[in-house]
Amino acid sequence: MDINSHRIMPCVMVVDDHGLSRYHTVQALRQIDCRVEQAASGEEGLRGALLFRPELIFLDFHLPDMNGFSLLRKIRQAWPDRISKPKIAILSGDTIACSPGKMHALHVVALLAKPVEAEAISNLARRHLQQMSAVREGPANSAPEAPPDYLLKIFFDDLEQQLPSLDLHLSNLAWKPAKD
Repeated sequence: MDINSHRIMPCVMVVDDHGLSRYHTVQALRQIDCRVEQAASGEEGLRGALLFRPELIFLDFHLPDMNGFSLLRKIRQAWPDRISKPKIAILSGDTIACSPGKMHALHVVALLAKPVEAEAISNLARRHLQQMSAVREGPANSAPEAPPDYLLKIFFDDLEQQLPSLDLHLSNLAWKPAKD
């Protein structure tokens, strides 16, 4: 068993209304070790980003219901504070509309001009996922993070409900004395 097999694969999301372009990006991402989620509109992308919490989003600049920067702002505003915000790579055939100043202000990590080579997509994803993994794992001797209070409450509530049936089950077992 691999020592890292217990880890959840990082998630990458592709938001692109053009089916062929989205397919091409997804196929490039399947070359690396990650889970890939897809969306064909800004609204789908917003819902998917908040649901799947991807580490990296490949975002088409021109979507049918909003532009990429509008979606990016909505994701950043709705994103929980306690969770690292995803890295964003903009995909666009219209690189003129994507000014470097605006991209820097929104923390966009790359602007890829369509059509994008599959190798450029997979290399970018691999590089950013490795960086994020190193940050997430931190130093080898660091203590594990305590679970959030709401998870502890769920655990203890469930434990409290299950204890009576566990106690009954254990009391009905035929116990044999331990040998010295």
